[in-house]
Amino acid sequence: FKSYVIITRNGVDLYIPSNKITPAVDLHLHINHCDGQECVTINEYNSVLNRLRALKISNDVKKVMMGGKYSYSGGASYAVYSAVPEELRLKVTSPVLLMKARKNQVEAQGMVNSHIRDAVALCDFLAYLEYEVKDGRYWSELSASEKLKEYRAQQRDFMGISFTTISAFGPNGAVIHYQPTRETNLQITNQSLYLLDSGGQYKDGTTDVTRTLHYGQPTPFQVEAYTRVLKGAVDLAALIFPQGTGDTDVDIIARRYLYEAGLDYRHGTGHGIGHFLNVHEAPIQVRIYGSEEHEFEVGHYFSDEPGYYKDNEFGIRLENILTVVEKETKYQFDKQSLGFDPITLVPFEPILINTSMLSAEQCHWINKYHNRVREVVGSELVEQNRTRGYEWVQAKTEPLPCPDTQHVNSAGVSRLRRSAVEKNVTLEERSHCDVNATQPNIRANTSTQVEELRQEMLSRDLAAYIIPISGEQYGYTLEAERRLQYMTGFTGSAGMAVVTNTQQALWTDGRYFLQGDSELDCDWLLMKKGQDGVPTMTEWLRSTLNGGDRVGADPRLLAADTWKTFAEDLAKSEMVMVAKETNLVDLVWPTEERPPYPQQPIYIHDLQFAGEKWEKKVAEVRSEMIKAGADLLVVTAMDEVAWLLNLRGSDVPTTPVFRGYVVVSRGEVELFVPSNKITAAVDLHLNINQCGDQECVVISPYSTILDRLRALKVNANITKVLLGSKYSYSGGASYAVYSAVPEEKREVAVSPVLLMKARKSEVEAQGMKNAHLRDAVAVCDFLAFMEREITSGQSWDEIEAAAKLSELREQQKHYTGPSFTTISAFGPNGAVIHYRPRPDTNLEITKDSLYLVDSGGQYKDGTTDVTRTMHYGQPTPMQVEAYTRVLMGAIDLATLVFPQGTGDTDVDIVARSPLYEAGLDYRHGTGHGIGHFLGVHEAPTQVRIYSKEEHELEVGQFFSDEPGYYQDGEWGIRLETILTVVPTQTKYTFDKQFLGFEAVTLVPFEAKLIDLSLLSEKQCEWLNKYHARVLDIVGPVLVSQERQQAYDWLVNKSEPLRCPGHSTTPVAVAPITSTSTQKTAEKTITPYASGSTARQQSISRHANPPVSSTTKVLSAGAHAASSSFCLLVLSITLFVGNLRWR
Repeated sequence: FKSYVIITRNGVDLYIPSNKITPAVDLHLHINHCDGQECVTINEYNSVLNRLRALKISNDVKKVMMGGKYSYSGGASYAVYSAVPEELRLKVTSPVLLMKARKNQVEAQGMVNSHIRDAVALCDFLAYLEYEVKDGRYWSELSASEKLKEYRAQQRDFMGISFTTISAFGPNGAVIHYQPTRETNLQITNQSLYLLDSGGQYKDGTTDVTRTLHYGQPTPFQVEAYTRVLKGAVDLAALIFPQGTGDTDVDIIARRYLYEAGLDYRHGTGHGIGHFLNVHEAPIQVRIYGSEEHEFEVGHYFSDEPGYYKDNEFGIRLENILTVVEKETKYQFDKQSLGFDPITLVPFEPILINTSMLSAEQCHWINKYHNRVREVVGSELVEQNRTRGYEWVQAKTEPLPCPDTQHVNSAGVSRLRRSAVEKNVTLEERSHCDVNATQPNIRANTSTQVEELRQEMLSRDLAAYIIPISGEQYGYTLEAERRLQYMTGFTGSAGMAVVTNTQQALWTDGRYFLQGDSELDCDWLLMKKGQDGVPTMTEWLRSTLNGGDRVGADPRLLAADTWKTFAEDLAKSEMVMVAKETNLVDLVWPTEERPPYPQQPIYIHDLQFAGEKWEKKVAEVRSEMIKAGADLLVVTAMDEVAWLLNLRGSDVPTTPVFRGYVVVSRGEVELFVPSNKITAAVDLHLNINQCGDQECVVISPYSTILDRLRALKVNANITKVLLGSKYSYSGGASYAVYSAVPEEKREVAVSPVLLMKARKSEVEAQGMKNAHLRDAVAVCDFLAFMEREITSGQSWDEIEAAAKLSELREQQKHYTGPSFTTISAFGPNGAVIHYRPRPDTNLEITKDSLYLVDSGGQYKDGTTDVTRTMHYGQPTPMQVEAYTRVLMGAIDLATLVFPQGTGDTDVDIVARSPLYEAGLDYRHGTGHGIGHFLGVHEAPTQVRIYSKEEHELEVGQFFSDEPGYYQDGEWGIRLETILTVVPTQTKYTFDKQFLGFEAVTLVPFEAKLIDLSLLSEKQCEWLNKYHARVLDIVGPVLVSQERQQAYDWLVNKSEPLRCPGHSTTPVAVAPITSTSTQKTAEKTITPYASGSTARQQSISRHANPPVSSTTKVLSAGAHAASSSFCLLVLSITLFVGNLRWR
């Protein structure tokens, strides 16, 4: 009904047309009877705006809360918003909206009860309609919807329909929200699909249910489409996830089976539903394309309704209402696990289900659901003497034939319970900080420098000082810029510290919780970002400091977006951010202790690797500038500067970049760089000061960049200056750069160079693949070596192992150094997500636990990053289960197919779901972009379910697929493979091009850590194909480089897995040995070639190899598609007697 409510601290006003109030409502609201009880004052509906305008002269009201736009709620109208005086307005998400969405116990039971009665009506109706249509009687869309209403009206507490019934036969079903009229009304026959979407309003709840039926013989395509829709609906209904997961995160679960075939639907997958209220209720909107995310909470009710619509032919939609509930899981990570329970109880249509397409889990879920329908609805149908409806339900819920599933390794695995996270962060939470506690070897005492910093703060009237981890050019920190490490002892790559006059705190993410606790001395508060109850930095400062306090920071070290956000947050408590370009840490860091800035010169990145001249790149950038109407672009990120000009440097350890800024105008390129960096070759490469008719670069001193930008104030020819915004790993322009540009000329947007760099050119992409091939040779050689050494009782520690891996990489062509410090982590050190071995933490690698090695190389033609986890003894059941679930997630992400326009945050849940099922998770992102002979972490791709920023996956991007699990204090598992985004051919074609991923990392997984019974058939097949491909591509290079032991190891690790209940074709084996006549030069290898031709070529280079019955090797070409080739290898195999299964 039309109305407004205004709630004050001591009253409730209802604005409503006067004729709406009955005596019963008067009594209900205690209207004007306020003595000792809450009461409501009635006002005329049209007087609400005047009431709000009158607040202008009221001294009693300081703030007026108004609902903002949120999900289906549009929030306050502009009329209401404008009526409230500007200084009083406070726009928030309405607390009533949030309370209403979380159904209380009575409302929840009412929703369940109303859905049972609604199911009785619908099942009875569908039984009747099926009988009638099959008997040849005439029924139209309109008459069917009217008949359904009659059936619902027979149920207790029915108040009417919840929306106009969508009764759609054949082509009308393709109109998603079709409503029949006399002009469009079709007869329902046995010739096509009938889609029925309807609902009822009951006093105890609102219903909304969709089923699609066929009363004749459906086509194979209709069956396939229905089954894919059903698979998505079931997977969403069966999903388990941690508290804090949002609605947009889960949509891909419902869509992915349609995506596999190139299909999709043009509507959201789910909407919230009210309790005897709206059928579409805020906040839940399961929409992969939604720009707003809403967290699932216990007590929410929403629809699960994937579909498919064949234009002008038919439509399919299956809709159940689900409720969010707590779920018990085998293990428990940081947060409570949640899941869904369906309250809609209407069977699906068996004749439209292709059971061979269902997984065992999906099939069993449907049978369990149908059994529940039988028990609950069937008994109610009997109670109401609805025999036809009962018999129909019995027929539709006959169990489907399902494959058996047995999950082994569950016995003997103890249930893990983690301690709850404290709400208030205190020093008492720190470990090893008791008086008599033994301190970790790596813990630093930084009390002296902190006290010296406080003296500098005091002399500048600062109540707090912020210390970021970043250097002057955000994203990369030179040794001379490790201010955070000097002040705290923390050596991780992500963190921010704050020192006040009395306290000090450091914020970091889940990768560094254990490391931070070990490295920080006991005076530091450790703020674990993302954990329940942990405040943000500005929240903590606002609760710690006083109004009017000044918070200092170096504007060169904070991104402009970050600075402005901090300043706005602090201003809410009347605190001020103060820019101090003289860095206070620099004042207390002794010169003799501080590393100098690097002096190595810049060098050219050759065109054979870069693939495109720098002049052409600049021309493309100018084209983007013109589109944006910009006269000037300031490039502030070191990797963007290097990529744009085809230059590299040595200023940052493990990343070939250098300190420098670039300013691109419509007619000039200016490079700001330390003067000693330019060599004669670089001078010639950049045509420095040799402009004429060619593109050239002007060199300016690095330290003059801010003065150059400030001078734009008096340059009338420059009206718009484009600055990079914060985006993914790129912080964008620093606040110092941002402030130097005149305000009226600033334009902040995502840097065009960032986006161009991420989409690898054909030459860059091939270089990445070549680099990963050579890297795989080194890594396989290393893993083979380590397995031989450890299993034979030799002694190796983490540091020695990392050095050995580096030594093997150095033997590969174009290698220039590691892409990051190797994470060589045995046993408990593996649980420290970004652990780096040091003499005081170094452990011996033995057979007793897991060994995690995460490493990468910088090659002139590409950057690599790969993680594998091994066990050289007997793993525990839990280690096997955790490894397998991590692997399942990695495979599911690698095999995902999706439409163009899908974002990186959308796909993360695919990788986490196998862990979620068991109540497990990991505290890091699943993937990051990777550069081409540049940063190992490259914007924009960040596969992070918890990220508020989404980046579209585009062809040519390369990124990591690296789920993991970490058992605190015991061991860690991570499996990382670099994927590239590629176009994918699908069975059908929907609106957009469909994309997928290709794995470019070529290193096998560890079979002894895989529980085969947990793998689906699809996962098992992918794994066998991946291992065959690794052997096909890497094997010949190992042989050509005379790394026979590594080749033998690879053959063993690549043997096909035979998964229980799955059909797998045996793969034959025949040996290859590295004799001088069989060497294969690397340049003749064609990485990633597909089809039998490439494999035939590979094997032909090893014709007539010596045969040995004891050599366990697998022919690099044994997986060829050619039948004649397979027969040839089979004959060899039979001769050797070397056919095996795992």
